[in-house]
Amino acid sequence: MNIFSLDPFEPHSELLARAAALLAAGSLAVLPTDTVYGLGMAALQDARPDALYHLKGRPFDKPIPLLLADVEDITRYGKAISRPALRLAEKHWPGALTLVVWASEALPPAFRARDGSVALRVADSPIVRALARMLGSPLAVTSANRSGEASVRRIEDIDPALAQAVDLIIDAGPAPLGEESTVVSCLEGSPQLLRQGAIGI
Repeated sequence: MNIFSLDPFEPHSELLARAAALLAAGSLAVLPTDTVYGLGMAALQDARPDALYHLKGRPFDKPIPLLLADVEDITRYGKAISRPALRLAEKHWPGALTLVVWASEALPPAFRARDGSVALRVADSPIVRALARMLGSPLAVTSANRSGEASVRRIEDIDPALAQAVDLIIDAGPAPLGEESTVVSCLEGSPQLLRQGAIGI
């Protein structure tokens, strides 16, 4: 297992490039975000999230959110994006808001929900955004805890067995918010709040 300590505000380093190379090779990783620590992988065209589901103990019918590099990526990985969804993205990204939209064909089928939707977010984390940019791919990221257990703000609070099962851990200190993102569905009509999280809508 590789453990990298990175400055959350100045992530551009040789370690970040090594982390991107590990993710490009299919590694599972514990990653810092603005909300909580995440368990993730690169959502590359030839990748499948099965190992991520097994490690998390997450039901396979519960899609894993994708973290994007930039706000503009919503129109690359989503399609038929409504005006309200775009306004929410422009107002709250980067930030603790996840938007559920219809997935575009640019997204590998393995990372789309069964109904053709996808949950997208641009985290307010220079590390995560830089990794997605270097990979040219979103990161499929769920909270770094077993399903049903509490999410974690600090590396030292992660289940030791889960930490031992990943290939890479990036430690950037405590997650600033310590609470999961707010989730809003923008599939049909007016946006619908699915989960109240770190920010109010």
